[in-house]
Amino acid sequence: MRETICCLVEYCFQCKDFPCGHYQREEEYDSFITHRNRMRDLEKMREAGAEAYGAEQKERVRILHDFLDHYNDGRRKNLYCLAANLLELEEKRSGETKMFDIDSWIREYLIRLKALFGARIWFAGLQGSFGRGEATENSDIDMVVILDTAAPEDIQRYSKMLDGLPERERACGFLSGKSELLAWEPSDLFQFYFDTKPLLGTLTELREKISDEDIQRAIRIGACNVYHMCVHNMVHEKNAEILKGLYKSAAFTLYAIGYSRSGGYEPDKERLLLQLPPRDQEILRYSQELKHKGQISSDEFDVLSGKLLAWASNWILQTQEALS
Repeated sequence: MRETICCLVEYCFQCKDFPCGHYQREEEYDSFITHRNRMRDLEKMREAGAEAYGAEQKERVRILHDFLDHYNDGRRKNLYCLAANLLELEEKRSGETKMFDIDSWIREYLIRLKALFGARIWFAGLQGSFGRGEATENSDIDMVVILDTAAPEDIQRYSKMLDGLPERERACGFLSGKSELLAWEPSDLFQFYFDTKPLLGTLTELREKISDEDIQRAIRIGACNVYHMCVHNMVHEKNAEILKGLYKSAAFTLYAIGYSRSGGYEPDKERLLLQLPPRDQEILRYSQELKHKGQISSDEFDVLSGKLLAWASNWILQTQEALS
């Protein structure tokens, strides 16, 4: 039979005999997993002090609520409770960063969007790297919302709605009235139409407004913009990050080039390569490599800028013939 505990202290670790025989092998046989770290926690409390330990427990509760509010699909409550209790705080904070669930975020986003605008929503969709399945932990969340009309107060209300969502700093995208979108420059609609994943409604009306000539114009405008900024960067900025951005812009133009050659839109870059001639393939490969490249030497900057400039020049001249 266990002896009666007679220490007149608030916490066991405050006793001069801690850890005493009352704790011997007890954790070995405890069936509650979260109870098995009791000795470790008491040691931590003795070293850090009761106030600091209490603050850590409050942080664990906050992280648990964050997991349950934003990542729980109804089947992982026990897992998150165990994680909040057993993992070190730095591991859990890292988990908060890595566990972003775009599907859960979109569900919450659509619930709030419908509550805000209801039947006024003509279309809602997802663009960008999340829409293409290429997202990284730093990717923006590009949302598209088309309303019956978009007045200034609608824009302000939408912004306030986004302020109440997690990952607010990553949320971006496009908001418009239906009439403005249907009257938009058609060459600008090519990428918009094909790069937008529908969530509510459809963009079928837009497709009917995009002709083969509009696609050639989209290629031409894309090449002109790249050419202009490439020259500016080579003369004035000499900035490697700007160059990386220009290769990314060129990749979007390559989607239109691939479509003009094959008659089909190919969002997968590996399959897109098969639709492109060698010079375009080279630009697409560089755009992929530069996403993961750190520093660029001065010589690399000159070579890559030269290749991009020649590519843009070629397409400016080529589309001039196609559009004349």
